[in-house]
Amino acid sequence: MSELEEMVMRSTILLLMLATPALSQVISGHADLLCWQAGSADFQNAYAISENLSAEPDRSVGFRAGVGYQHCSHWKVSWTYTNFGADESRAWSGARNPGDSFSSYSDLDFQLHDFEVGRSFRLAEYLEVEAFGGFRWGQVDYSLSDRYQLAPGSIFVMTDTQVVRANSCTDSYGVRLGGEARCRLRGNLSLFGRGAVSGLASTTRSNGTSNRGITMVPWDVTDNHENLVLDASTGLAWRYGQLEVAAGYEWSSWQNSIQSRRIRYTEQPDYEDLLLEGAFARVAVSY
Repeated sequence: MSELEEMVMRSTILLLMLATPALSQVISGHADLLCWQAGSADFQNAYAISENLSAEPDRSVGFRAGVGYQHCSHWKVSWTYTNFGADESRAWSGARNPGDSFSSYSDLDFQLHDFEVGRSFRLAEYLEVEAFGGFRWGQVDYSLSDRYQLAPGSIFVMTDTQVVRANSCTDSYGVRLGGEARCRLRGNLSLFGRGAVSGLASTTRSNGTSNRGITMVPWDVTDNHENLVLDASTGLAWRYGQLEVAAGYEWSSWQNSIQSRRIRYTEQPDYEDLLLEGAFARVAVSY
């Protein structure tokens, strides 16, 4: 073998050695369609007329998107953004007395950023698990506008119209820990489950106005508190080459996340839990 051939061979081997780790690295992205329902004990009309006059919204559509990078050593980093909103507008007649009318409008906006670092482990040919941790930032905005119009000629109060408008905005920051297990089935199918817990420091600002007679009473209160968030999901995925399609069910429980409207009477913080649950469909591509 000549020196030139030996040099070419050595160069080829060196390039292959350098390229192998790069080829085993994976860059991925995914987009999710969410069909969630939001529930909270705070989703009630301000006048507590009846449980049947709830302001709880129906199922709504949101989205989630993220990008990730996996090294050949099975370490992963990712960023995921979630956006979900739900609103509800209702009106009733004869709420308390014949001739009375009542209308209520509520709006919920939910945004979430998750930055995660994790590592996957293959326990068996068909079973893989991943442990992860990271940083979470979330924002929950909730607003409500209730209007009660008394029947003409009513003499029970000093005004024939009662109005409540309330806004609550919660910003939360903290750490998140969790894990995922994936069991590979036949036909490029896999069954997965994922769970996580987050400890967050939150700041909630609640403001609004209400009339208890002929005078409009404003309030504006800011309070610092803690949130505990529990997340869980399960589903089925199908992979074809670099493309993966998945669907499943998930829920996310945000404890002490929304500031109750009762603050307008007590001038003290009062929080209600928020539960987000529903189905999701995902398309992921890796390179």
